[in-house]
Amino acid sequence: MAASETKANGVHSRFAAMVEEMPESFRVDPRIYDDPSVFAAEMQQIFGRNWVYVGHESEVREPGDYRTSTIGLQPVIVSRGADRRVRVFLNACRHRGHALCREAGGRSSSFTCRYHGWVYGNDGALITIPEPEAYPPGFLQETRRLGLLQTRVATYRGLIFANLRQDAESLEDYLGALKPYIDLWADLSPAGTVRVSNPHSYTYRGNWKFQVENGVDMYHPPFVHQSAFATFRRIGLQRYQSNRQPLDLDATLTFGFDRGHCILQRPGLYSVYTQEQYERYCEALAARHGRERAHDIAIIRHIHIFPNVCLMDANIRVIQPVAVDRTNVLSYFTALDGVEDDINEARLDDVQRRLGTVGLVGSDDVEIFAGNQTGIRSTALDRIILDRGIHREIVHASGMREGGATDETPQRAIYRGWLQAMAQGDARAA
Repeated sequence: MAASETKANGVHSRFAAMVEEMPESFRVDPRIYDDPSVFAAEMQQIFGRNWVYVGHESEVREPGDYRTSTIGLQPVIVSRGADRRVRVFLNACRHRGHALCREAGGRSSSFTCRYHGWVYGNDGALITIPEPEAYPPGFLQETRRLGLLQTRVATYRGLIFANLRQDAESLEDYLGALKPYIDLWADLSPAGTVRVSNPHSYTYRGNWKFQVENGVDMYHPPFVHQSAFATFRRIGLQRYQSNRQPLDLDATLTFGFDRGHCILQRPGLYSVYTQEQYERYCEALAARHGRERAHDIAIIRHIHIFPNVCLMDANIRVIQPVAVDRTNVLSYFTALDGVEDDINEARLDDVQRRLGTVGLVGSDDVEIFAGNQTGIRSTALDRIILDRGIHREIVHASGMREGGATDETPQRAIYRGWLQAMAQGDARAA
């Protein structure tokens, strides 16, 4: 074993020393944000071995519908075949590796490689090869072996996940104790289903984990978004004020789960509605779910499913690593099924104002991420401090950890999950 390797959770790993956890301290090595070799290992051991969000069922509703996505750096196609089954293929022709689909999505019964004309069905099977007589005898006798390479696929409440490992644990086991919270998110729709629209997208110059941390961070808004909040108070949200509730930090909670999943939870309904819309929507929830469950549903939650998706407010935020210091972010507006159009219009209006490509809140965060990437280059900075609230964190019998509003409970959960994935992957590769 190399001198730099240590032992973490019974697994020898060269990454173990990058996360230091003590009873009242939690520190992270800054190299996890700017070391290209760490980034390369993450693509293999986190994105290459875990369930990764690749799309929503409403994007491939009918046979022939498809959309493109990524698993880490690997391009994939999410396709619904004629048998209505959803499949995920690597977006690469088996002949010379050309990307079959360059569009974000569409509908087609087949995929044709523009390089040499190989044609695949939307079930991934090879259909035709131009001039097959040019190949050796027997080459095409078993076309199945020349079909597009497929991943494992599983869905939960409309969310589509893919896994490059055929022997991986089930998606339900991977989600674990987070499943009931995903159910609450999906049940924000009185019909229990949502639809996504084309995303807002942006790229920032910073590591992908900055966005992961930030989506479940309640510590930063008073500082980072001070100007945005002042603008909203001045010109933006007067028509919503009748049902808005003041932020109660004492009732705001954070949660950390196994495998890097985490939640930021605030009391009160996502308040973008007029008073009349608010009452009408609450009645629709109560009619479908009962008043007690409707109360549990109508709580603001940011639910991060490690590694790459956050269910927050009225959108699904997808994080796509590009390089150690470059990240794409896609924000998909979610329309609720089972409500009147004006309810969804109010939700969309808020997403456009705050979280869209030019939203007042999202642009603040992008600037912070760039500043983070600059600052962690300081060679004397040997640890990032994630100690906030660790001394008062509650560990439940289930293993879930509970913290206060501005505690770094979610961030610590992220890096426990990060280390778990990196260490176990490193051990398997040894």
